[in-house]
Amino acid sequence: MKPTPPHAAPIRPRRALAAVLACGAALGVAACAVAAAPVWADDDGPETPYGAYLAARWADALQSPEDAARYYSEALERDPGNAMLVSEAFHAALLAADWDLTVELGEAVLESDPANAEARLALAADAMGKGEWRRATRLLDQAQMGPLDNIVGSVLLAWSRAGAGDEEGALAALARPDEAALFSALVGLHQAMLLDRAGDPSAETSLQTAMDAYALPGFAAREYGRFLERRDRAEAAREIYLQRLMENPDDRMVRAELARLDAGDNAPRMPAADAASLALYGAAAALMGRDFSDRAQTYLILAVRLDGEFSPARMLLGEIMIGQGRLEQAEEMFRAAIDDPAVGVEARIRLAQIEAARGETAAAEEMLRALWEDDGTEDSARALADALRATEKWDEAEALLTQLLDARAASGQGADWRLLYGRAVTRERQDNWPQAEEDFRAAIALNPDDPTLLNYLGYAMVDRGKNLDEGFELIRRAVALAPREGFIIDSLGWAYYRLGEYDEAVTNLERAAALAPGQADINDHLGDAYWRVGRELEARFQWQRALTLEPEPDLRSAIETKLAAGLPPAGEAPALAENK
Repeated sequence: MKPTPPHAAPIRPRRALAAVLACGAALGVAACAVAAAPVWADDDGPETPYGAYLAARWADALQSPEDAARYYSEALERDPGNAMLVSEAFHAALLAADWDLTVELGEAVLESDPANAEARLALAADAMGKGEWRRATRLLDQAQMGPLDNIVGSVLLAWSRAGAGDEEGALAALARPDEAALFSALVGLHQAMLLDRAGDPSAETSLQTAMDAYALPGFAAREYGRFLERRDRAEAAREIYLQRLMENPDDRMVRAELARLDAGDNAPRMPAADAASLALYGAAAALMGRDFSDRAQTYLILAVRLDGEFSPARMLLGEIMIGQGRLEQAEEMFRAAIDDPAVGVEARIRLAQIEAARGETAAAEEMLRALWEDDGTEDSARALADALRATEKWDEAEALLTQLLDARAASGQGADWRLLYGRAVTRERQDNWPQAEEDFRAAIALNPDDPTLLNYLGYAMVDRGKNLDEGFELIRRAVALAPREGFIIDSLGWAYYRLGEYDEAVTNLERAAALAPGQADINDHLGDAYWRVGRELEARFQWQRALTLEPEPDLRSAIETKLAAGLPPAGEAPALAENK
């Protein structure tokens, strides 16, 4: 199955702007339903402790921590000694960033569970945000936590001691880098920052090492540059900033740092609470995309509590909230970051995506047009191109992407595979296959191991009945790189179908439907394969199911035709026509 173009969730080939832009590149649109509070129709609802508890659990399931915290609190009012309710209510209050309730419940949690790591971290972050360094130190010192929390806790403890003026104790608090595993580079950066704060001559070497090892190199470059500036080595700092921009011209934070230097403004030293916020953000960023998303969300909430002006943490937290369907809360995060030159453009893009998710597609497109006119950068142009593709304005999107590629060529920059890929999609959708194929191949030459790109070209070849062997091999490579992506497994199944190997098609299409059960295209393909192997009842079931999954109008029409008459005998009509 062909995915949507870059910067949009890989759901189906064609999709309205509201769905495509709802969650951006990294987050699935299917999760973006707005959560609703539970509704009770009788007297057995939240009026009883159990009813309130059930309401809270339902709110948890809907990923609505604000409602969950309220219902858990109601249950606690009726059953105040219930330690389980205290713990659940505390966690919900923390996710809702209700800090008064978080502190109150966190203290209650520690009364019954002194080793509770989440409560200790949350209360310590609250204390550090208020400048209560000794209280934060007491909460973190000697705390028994799991591996991840222990490492993060050691960095927070170090900065709480630094905030209290104990520079030597701060360095002693850090976990050794060889113990930190996933977070070793994070510990290294904060060790370097603390050495700088203590005036230790080894700080520069540590900062240089952090620049090479830290997973967020822009922040390491900023801290090293500031270190050099404070030692009257402004030109050396400028070289650090320029080096970073050569590696990543889109690093707006470092670009803002360079502008500050050029304006003659002094390099600030990061306050202890802000440094602790950076540590939490770095830990959260390291956990994103792994099996620790809940913990990443907690770290980001604590980061925002420590430094309410730390926009990168707000942006990442907003992305998570979009994935949970918490659009109002995400909008609040993005609006708070909109004036930060480091992330302001991205914040405006996300705000437009939220408008699209609410069905205001015209307003979203207008916001992105205005952003491009104001900003004029490739980032904003790409976002607009995504919106144009999502509303099937293929010719306008192609013109914009061509403009971007021509500008890159004129400035001596190499072509960007994402731009080539996006333009290839627009050309393919306008039935300009020769030029589309040229762009696809150029994009693959630049990024030969991207499974989505390989899959798109392979599927396009198979779907056209041209270059079947090459298309099949491209899809197989994509499957090897992304073996759990339903839309890619669907392409493999459809390739087998086009080759007439229907049993293999069924095997792969069943797997694709299991991995991505909500896709009309995949269920339709599985229905076709079932029909070809004589499982006609199951084929009709899959086609009926596909109709419930909001297929595009042309697919709906094709499915309705198949439900009425089935498929013609193999060989009587080209397979391509069966799904057009």
